[in-house]
Amino acid sequence: GAWLATWMTGRFRTRVVPAEWSRQFGDSPGRRLLWAFMGGFLLLFGARVGGGCTSGHMISGISQLAVSSCVFSATLFASAIATTKLLYRERGRR
Repeated sequence: GAWLATWMTGRFRTRVVPAEWSRQFGDSPGRRLLWAFMGGFLLLFGARVGGGCTSGHMISGISQLAVSSCVFSATLFASAIATTKLLYRERGRR
């Protein structure tokens, strides 16, 4: 639905380097794709080590009120917020 709406209004466009990434890290497509690949690899590695995928732990585990899934989900959100704050902080601020 979202794709169809953007296509019909003429707003559809593709880009390799999002504006937020470009402002913070530069507009090199190679660098952006390398980091995207590394992030995907870490996600797959973690899923293998953890014995399941993130979605499975969060959707199935939380719905069953599994303590391990609740702890995992809280840790995941906390680390995602910390990573985002670190990567996308304003220049000149620490």
